[in-house]
Amino acid sequence: MSRSIRLFRAGFDLSASTFTPSPLRQPSHLSTFRTTFHRSRPQWRPFQTSSPHRASYGRRQAFNYQTFRTTQTLFRRWAARPTFYYEAGALSAAVGGGYIYCLEPVPVSGRYRFRIVPYSSEASQGAQMYRQTLQEFGGKLMSPDSREHRMVQRVMDRLIPHSGLEGEAWEVHVIDDPMQNAFVIPGGKVFVFRGILDVAQGDDGLAAVLGHEIAHNVAHHAAERMSQGLPVMALLLLLSVLGLDPGFGNMALNLAFTLPGSRKQEEEADYIGLMMMSESCYDPRAAMGLWSRMEQEEKQAPPQFLYTHPSSHNRLGLIQGWMPKAEQKLEASNCGMITGYGGTMVTKRNMAAFTIHTDLLFDPKKKAFSSSTSIVVSRKSGLITNVYQRKDALPKTIEKPDIDLRGLCVLPGLVDAHTHILLHAYSEASSTAQMRDESLVERIIRATNHCRAALLAGFTTYRDLGTEGASDADIHIRNAVNRGLIPGPRIYCVSEALASSGGYEIRHENAIGGSQVPRISDPCDGVVGVRAAVRRRLGAGADLIKFYADYRKRALRFPESSWPGCPEVVFPPPQEGLQGERNPNLLLFDQEEMDAIVAEAKAARAPVAAHASTAEAVTMAANAGVTTVEHGFLSMEGSEAMETMREKGTIFVPTLAVIELFVSKAAMKDAMAQVKKAFDSGVKLACGGDTGAFAHGENARELELFLEAGIPLEEVLYSATVRGWEACGGECCGRKFGWIEAGVAADFVGLGADIREDVRALRRVEWVMKDARVWKSGGHAMGMA
Repeated sequence: MSRSIRLFRAGFDLSASTFTPSPLRQPSHLSTFRTTFHRSRPQWRPFQTSSPHRASYGRRQAFNYQTFRTTQTLFRRWAARPTFYYEAGALSAAVGGGYIYCLEPVPVSGRYRFRIVPYSSEASQGAQMYRQTLQEFGGKLMSPDSREHRMVQRVMDRLIPHSGLEGEAWEVHVIDDPMQNAFVIPGGKVFVFRGILDVAQGDDGLAAVLGHEIAHNVAHHAAERMSQGLPVMALLLLLSVLGLDPGFGNMALNLAFTLPGSRKQEEEADYIGLMMMSESCYDPRAAMGLWSRMEQEEKQAPPQFLYTHPSSHNRLGLIQGWMPKAEQKLEASNCGMITGYGGTMVTKRNMAAFTIHTDLLFDPKKKAFSSSTSIVVSRKSGLITNVYQRKDALPKTIEKPDIDLRGLCVLPGLVDAHTHILLHAYSEASSTAQMRDESLVERIIRATNHCRAALLAGFTTYRDLGTEGASDADIHIRNAVNRGLIPGPRIYCVSEALASSGGYEIRHENAIGGSQVPRISDPCDGVVGVRAAVRRRLGAGADLIKFYADYRKRALRFPESSWPGCPEVVFPPPQEGLQGERNPNLLLFDQEEMDAIVAEAKAARAPVAAHASTAEAVTMAANAGVTTVEHGFLSMEGSEAMETMREKGTIFVPTLAVIELFVSKAAMKDAMAQVKKAFDSGVKLACGGDTGAFAHGENARELELFLEAGIPLEEVLYSATVRGWEACGGECCGRKFGWIEAGVAADFVGLGADIREDVRALRRVEWVMKDARVWKSGGHAMGMA
């Protein structure tokens, strides 16, 4: 056992000849979470007589009882006095009165205990223990940037506000050692051995460990143990006076008093820690799992009556009995407003429901705004469980855990139906430079920031339509969001889009010199080839399929200057923006190939998006049965494109925000007029700006352009919510989102102004919830690094 642990070995240290109070009890809470193999058993000396024959063979010398004989003589003289009973009674009354005077209730549990040692002594001994622990383990402390340290700090940040010890100088230390142990020294110094993290198995289990350890400090068990040493020593002295062997008396007091008292403190710490973790929005059932695992480690543990801790089996029974109260604590806590971040906190940890109260709410299914609407949300499922119109006025102050959104314009979480999470604004770097020159690591780091920006802008769902040279990275970013590793919108992605050979790739002139560039599509040709490509994408984990019905594939016929000093070709054909003769948009697949792509995808219940710029490509993709057509910015006048989209139920995602970057004002006006015509003719519209070509977080620009095109506000919001869900696959999504109804994801956005009066309210996002978890409140990020 380490020196630092030995300091806490017992509340007192009684030898056969001396009585020496130890400064602080053995951290029954310091060794609580060691496995059986690290636990120490009580050390008792065997009963010995004073026979001189027992002094041989290295055994302890016989005890000298001369002092106690003298004391016994004095006691007999006192007992012979005629006033003995009065004096003994008065002394007993004084001692009893003093004992009662020093009784106090333990915080949280309410148990009364004897305490005479001031808390300042506990603190000073804790400071000494802290210095000694650092001296012993300082070389093994893990970096604050390590995953283990951040995990412990994250859990402590949640527990401390509910401990009542916020004023302590809290410091977290993680020791790189496989020992399964943790302890909190009085004064707020936390030590966690790496090995206990394996037993904890996540934030909830670790909260059970640390809640227990903090509870020892909440209850001031160290001061209690030091106080108990005084009456114990007095009692042992009395027994010695009466002629009882001190070694036997020490053993008897351990069995009858010290060990049961230690076990009582451990049980009390279990209770206080369980309540603390529940108030901190951790699942109290995790404590059951923790002690079940600890029970498996106790195959060689001593009987409970010989040990300072309750057995894990008995602990499980006690915790099971406390569980209803712990769950009530959880329900009464404001877990909908928690700011911690760790994984699957909402779906795993929170079991209660709460209600969101609004006074201005847009209902996409009704395409209308309503007042006095309240929404009941389940933390466990992250879904809406009930929606109702209030008949009675609400109080001025809403009690937690309910959430008051009165004064905000509340919308369902917005859907951006055309994004590229791995691209950043072309104003910063061209698409070619990003795909060809930026490292994959940099692009993924940027994508992490893009996820955060999107969520804070009120976009709780992204339909991501291609990694643009980053292979399947979007799939893994999606998984990271779903696993709670990074904050971000719900992502539906395609990985790589499909294109015919040479149809969509990075154009470079040094291929003959051996220059290599990343591929930006999955090339495929013919019915058999395109079916195989669909299968590759779905096998890689894509949610939907995207293919290029047309593209500008002849860029190298009249190449543009793409590096410093590159001379321009002479007399190139005209090209304005995204259209012209120099690099025209040409079909990449024939009708049979498009039909095969859609058929193969739909057989796997996967939606299909088609990049289509020309009216011909739009018509062919719609005839093939695609879910959505992207862009469609070239004139459809005189074609069957709009009629075909309307008849086939194809959703049109016009991406006006990206078109605005490349075309003249006149061309932009024509593009918006075409979108308005499509709306008027009954074509379904979804909002997606090709975000990435312009900055993530500026997603609302697409909605603003829809409004500028003359589309009514309610229809624009419908396109950015329900139509977004349909574009992502509708029922194939595996989750409903985008409207207000029981069974739909609890995704909400609170705007700082009435959007009916000020369209700029789309940029004033004050509050964001996704899957029943709050990510932004009061205009500030919640639970994000």
